[in-house]
Amino acid sequence: MQNWMASEIKANMGLNLMETGHYGDAIKYYTQQIEHDPNNDELYFWRGRAYREAAAVMKRHNNHQNNEKVIDYFQKSSGDYLKAAELGGLDVNLLQVKSE
Repeated sequence: MQNWMASEIKANMGLNLMETGHYGDAIKYYTQQIEHDPNNDELYFWRGRAYREAAAVMKRHNNHQNNEKVIDYFQKSSGDYLKAAELGGLDVNLLQVKSE
């Protein structure tokens, strides 16, 4: 029970950062948490989501500036989703990525 609660608190802190548009901070937060809990599939999933959202925002607002960073973030997002699936907590067939 205690591990579940700790996992929920970690996820919620990152989600709060994402909901306020602080995707870079969310990525840093999840990365720090993954260093402490490298087998937590939820942390990889949510960091992947933060990378994807950050890339989408950059893509919308930068008018082809930072294209390499956008591509890098989308690739990191995919890598995190795959890691979450590898750890058993994510069905990659359920992921849907919208084209912006």
